Amino acid sequence: MYARFKHDGKAIDFFPATDVPAGSVIVQGSLVGITKLDIPAGRPGALHVTGVFEVVKSNVAIPLGSRVYWDDTAKQAVLTASGNAELGIAVLDAAANNEIVLVRIG
Repeated sequence: MYARFKHDGKAIDFFPATDVPAGSVIVQGSLVGITKLDIPAGRPGALHVTGVFEVVKSNVAIPLGSRVYWDDTAKQAVLTASGNAELGIAVLDAAANNEIVLVRIG
């Protein structure tokens, strides 16, 4: 046997060092996930790595189908790949004046 199914992979275990509120975007290397619930420090919680999420964004238009990245310093979705983690794909047009973009992560 070369592999064994463990789970569907929609969420993975996450053990934060500090309290993490619901709706946090977490970047761990190339893996980006979003918390649905608050997770207390040192306690196990779920980091969702697939699904469609409303994500705060920069003040640029993000067209449907665009690759979207997470600027972990500014805490917002951007179109700039350099220095940012890949978040997912925009599933709806977001005008520059929209505060959020719908992103399919994973």
